[in-house]
Amino acid sequence: MDDELKDYVWGAAHKKWRFKSDLKEKHFKEEKTDEELLACRDDRVTIEDWQWLVTCWRSDDFKKRSDHGKLNRSRKKVMHTAGSKIFARVASEMGKWICPSQR
Repeated sequence: MDDELKDYVWGAAHKKWRFKSDLKEKHFKEEKTDEELLACRDDRVTIEDWQWLVTCWRSDDFKKRSDHGKLNRSRKKVMHTAGSKIFARVASEMGKWICPSQR
């Protein structure tokens, strides 16, 4: 894969991951009922996908993982300074990325 295509793939993956986070922040409120949440969902998300996301976000397992992640992030002493690039992309660009299957 050439560098131009790699940049596109990393950028597209980042946007898709960020989209899910933005959906939760803008459209999901714990206190609303499923019907109210369905009425205010983003039109780019299918009804089936939205229902799956709401079920996921309300699950005890998700809440535990989310709380654990928040705690871990609060303990960080050094903030992320790579800008909008994810660490895997930075490592790849630095030539330090090793594919798990090649270890």
